[in-house]
Amino acid sequence: MLCCATTTTGWGGDPAEQIVVRLAAWERASAERSPLRPDVDFTGIEEKYTAHELQTAADLYGPVQADQLIRRFTWVDRSGSFGRVVMRGVPRDELTRLFYSAVDVQFDAATWEVQSVVFFDREGRPRPHAIQPPAAPSAGGGIVTTAGFRSTDSQIRLAANFVEPADLLEVPAASDVQVILDRWAQAMHDVRAVDGTFKRFTYDSVFLTEQRAVGRFHFEAPNRGLYVVEPVKAGLGGPSQKLDKQGRPYAIVADDPVAYYWNGTHVVWLDEQARTYQMVPVPESLDSEVRTVGSWDFVWARMAAPQRVLPGVVDVHNEDFLSRYHWSILRQSPRQIILQGQPATQESRYNLSRLQVILDPETFRTTATRVIDAGASREIVHVFEYGTFHRALQPAESKWEPDLTRYRRVEHLQQAPPVSPAE
Repeated sequence: MLCCATTTTGWGGDPAEQIVVRLAAWERASAERSPLRPDVDFTGIEEKYTAHELQTAADLYGPVQADQLIRRFTWVDRSGSFGRVVMRGVPRDELTRLFYSAVDVQFDAATWEVQSVVFFDREGRPRPHAIQPPAAPSAGGGIVTTAGFRSTDSQIRLAANFVEPADLLEVPAASDVQVILDRWAQAMHDVRAVDGTFKRFTYDSVFLTEQRAVGRFHFEAPNRGLYVVEPVKAGLGGPSQKLDKQGRPYAIVADDPVAYYWNGTHVVWLDEQARTYQMVPVPESLDSEVRTVGSWDFVWARMAAPQRVLPGVVDVHNEDFLSRYHWSILRQSPRQIILQGQPATQESRYNLSRLQVILDPETFRTTATRVIDAGASREIVHVFEYGTFHRALQPAESKWEPDLTRYRRVEHLQQAPPVSPAE
């Protein structure tokens, strides 16, 4: 049956049918408890979980629909003794399993109210902290957390403005630029693999729109990696912090899912909805050798490796990267350093007009990037939440690579490749 795997309880009857009954009870209880609640409040725990996990937890706290639960997960009953009712969901979506392998939902046996949500990492290990029920809102209202996208979220404000309050800023000396570049490069010099998550904000000053997404990236030197993006539900996080000339916030519009995979020799573009993938060899030509802007090779050359999709994150120790820009310090404070790179060559200016990077002054790791396109009308901001940095490559069983056997290959590309996420 589509919905479920074998239950572990020992009830009589068809185990799959019993799970369907439990999912229906979950739906009824969530509707009776909060029929009009659009979101839940996870105030105070945002730093412990990725935005993707908070998004899923918000969905599971409800209201839920049984058919949606069946479409998203394969369910197994994990209930034990002492009245514990636990349902385990394994994501059906291959790309979702790159974020987490399973999720346990524990209920009150009498009311079917969700008591906790526990995520399991890609290796099958439970996260150390369960996501507990969000606190009931006070009579005076309050901030509504939207699965990691709160209306007062500092990351949203950062993405929209990319600056700190003026009283925290220091005027940097011009001689400091090279010192900072050297320390930045040194911090990433011997890193061989990086894994983490991010929030992505895309602003369009022509259409006055903002798109929000969450995602995961993985990089293994020299050119293997993964970049996966899932859109955030419309309206989550409150109004845009980006304002037009009349002081009105940008309109929030839906983003598109994106998935790229680099296996060392090919660039793979996965289409999760169609369950297909397109694969092309990594271009041998460098950007400077590809002269025809807009050509097939030109577009793919800018996506030849994961470090090109996320410039300023893992390629900093590469002298070629630093030399492609004229660098300056925009802001400096005890909490952050903001650098700006302007393309040094005509070929680089085809891709973007400015690259801005926020560094942590203690670790000199990149905490956010802002890429402004060549026409200065579109910008993409990534705010990073790093998982791990490795000084050596991880074993093959690290499970970060997608299983392409679950997709159908499109042998001949039917359309130009999508725009690079960083452009």
